[in-house]
Amino acid sequence: MYLIMLILITFASTADSFIIGFNYGLKKVSINNTSNFYIAMVTCVGTFLSMHFGKILGDLMSVKAANMIGGMLLILLGMYMLKMSVLPKRNKILEMSEDPTIVDEDKSQVIELKEAILIGVILSVNNIGMGVGAGITGMPVFITPLICGIASFLFVKSGSLLGGLLKSRRLSGYFEIVSSVFVLILGILGFFN
Repeated sequence: MYLIMLILITFASTADSFIIGFNYGLKKVSINNTSNFYIAMVTCVGTFLSMHFGKILGDLMSVKAANMIGGMLLILLGMYMLKMSVLPKRNKILEMSEDPTIVDEDKSQVIELKEAILIGVILSVNNIGMGVGAGITGMPVFITPLICGIASFLFVKSGSLLGGLLKSRRLSGYFEIVSSVFVLILGILGFFN
């Protein structure tokens, strides 16, 4: 069960990394390996902190109550994400991916260290609810953030490469919907953990 939940949370929490990479690739904004590494590190630390907080909350209640509360939190988050992917409103991730100049202030068409850290922070803030919910349900607090950090690096890289090859933004919308469904499934599995 943990392996399935680990795969789901990894995909769901790093989907925004793919979307950022994909949309920046479309706009020919380069994210080199060093900048991508910093994005992944900040994402890893942000996931760890939110999961650790969730674990502290989960330790204050019975396992059954923790699983139910964590699962419900993830289900609500997944429903909200699904609504936002179908009926999008302006948010930092959407603004940042559609207009790289928000982050690329010097308009160099290259994401540098300071800009990479900003992207990582925004991605981490966007994942707080998921991290807390996963921590409450008892997901491993050390291995999960590490895997999410590695996945973030790979997703930004693959998104950027794919975005550089394609001309349509539609793929990132589908990715958001799939990510939302995975969070819903993760929440449902949390009840049976």
